[in-house]
Amino acid sequence: MAAIVRVGRAIQSALAPEGMNLISSSGEVAEQSVFHLHLHLVPRWHRDGFGRIWPLESSAQQDEIDNVADLIRAACHS
Repeated sequence: MAAIVRVGRAIQSALAPEGMNLISSSGEVAEQSVFHLHLHLVPRWHRDGFGRIWPLESSAQQDEIDNVADLIRAACHS
């Protein structure tokens, strides 16, 4: 993580982006192309053509979200 902070600061200093994404993709559906852990620091500007990385809205109901959170919490404790 120290390297991420260092490179992120260097990108900020050199390019002065309006924002930055830190992305790790896991699995083909998530567009992982190199099958080991790697992180992408992506400098961002308004109208940079990169597009949204999160959907505008979710069709999931709150009880579904709560159930998923419970499953993840349980898996963390096992």
